[in-house]
Amino acid sequence: MDAVLVANKAVGSRQRLGKPGILCKLDIEKAFDNVNWVYLLVLERMGFGDKIVIAFTYRRDGALVSCKYRDMAKKFWQEADTLKIFYGLDDIKGSSDIIIVEGEMDKLAMEEAGFRNCVSVPDGAPPFISDKELPPVDKDTKYQYLWNCKEYLEKASRIILATDGDPPGQALAEELARRLGRERCWRVTWPNKTSIDRCKDANEVLMYLGPGALREVIEGAELYPIQGLFNFKDYFTEIDAYYHQTIGYELGVSTGWRSLNQLYNVVPGELTIVTGVPNSGKSEWIDALLCNLNHSVGWKFALCSMENRCSGKREAEKSDKAPLDTLSEALAILK
Repeated sequence: MDAVLVANKAVGSRQRLGKPGILCKLDIEKAFDNVNWVYLLVLERMGFGDKIVIAFTYRRDGALVSCKYRDMAKKFWQEADTLKIFYGLDDIKGSSDIIIVEGEMDKLAMEEAGFRNCVSVPDGAPPFISDKELPPVDKDTKYQYLWNCKEYLEKASRIILATDGDPPGQALAEELARRLGRERCWRVTWPNKTSIDRCKDANEVLMYLGPGALREVIEGAELYPIQGLFNFKDYFTEIDAYYHQTIGYELGVSTGWRSLNQLYNVVPGELTIVTGVPNSGKSEWIDALLCNLNHSVGWKFALCSMENRCSGKREAEKSDKAPLDTLSEALAILK
């Protein structure tokens, strides 16, 4: 773990804030200065929350690159003008499977669940998904840490995006997938912590449900959605509705001709193309079909006929099953 109480460089930052607290000047280059997630939680519960500052050390190849500081009130501050990289970068070196989370505490939670191959983004999540095209690498400032760690990510064949379950967290997952390639990204579904509320992130899963539940979440990760690519289970609702006929007309409606019932039904949402040689009666048959459907199930239609101007005449005759002249005589008698 690279979460230490206070690093040498935190002393000056804490003094500038003018807030009381215990400042422990430690040599963060030494391994024994590290503390784990459980130890931090115990300190907080023992009442040391307002006296502790945690320094999350960002390292690359073992060398200290930057530090982010956090007190137990969850207030963060960070060293300025340092290289942006993932927190825990060295832990994914050479890994084919990588987990990306949204915060340093989520990274520590993953380690408690047995997943060392995990990194955290340094700057949290965006408020929403950008509707603009991806900028050039040199102008992609918000996600510069991705390009600074490109060689660590290139070898990964599977990247699990375990960001927060809130809208900003999902926006972060989408922005990462756009840059890393959706085809190698996976996503997780956070479980419920109560009968009503769902866990927001890895840290909450660990706190409420334990490391075993967090392992199940990661092991149950699913492929990140790719436009036009579906799993069979994506069609369950549609198939279930079709089987139980809960929407209506799933099996279609009879054309009105018994000889066609075993071959063709009219189904809403389907495209039917009627073809045939000229003057074979295509328009007449379609007119009759529309009348049959109107009589049997009350469907209404919009008709666009480029060749037949007086299509209304044909429809009236077919609807009443009589020539228009006969209809005119009947109307005259009624008047």
